[in-house]
Amino acid sequence: MKNLFNFRGERYDFKSLKQEDLLQVSRKFDGISVGDSHTPAFSRVTDIVLRENGKTLYGTLKRGLITEFRGLKPFGNVTFCYGSIDVRHHILRHE
Repeated sequence: MKNLFNFRGERYDFKSLKQEDLLQVSRKFDGISVGDSHTPAFSRVTDIVLRENGKTLYGTLKRGLITEFRGLKPFGNVTFCYGSIDVRHHILRHE
């Protein structure tokens, strides 16, 4: 892979790659995505991603959804991401 694209669609190569291009702190955000290890795959480019491997829907519901924001005030579009196996296991089994 010789060239990469940053989140603005600008093309650059490895020689010009800067650490700030890879950090979320350099972005303007309009939402938050929280959840398990799959969260980055379902988040939008303009979302803050709060990911924690091994996070389960069951544990999150026990603690309360507000605990997922790590002290941030929720804003804009909020996406919760938990594995579909987790959802089927913990929600559908209580029928």
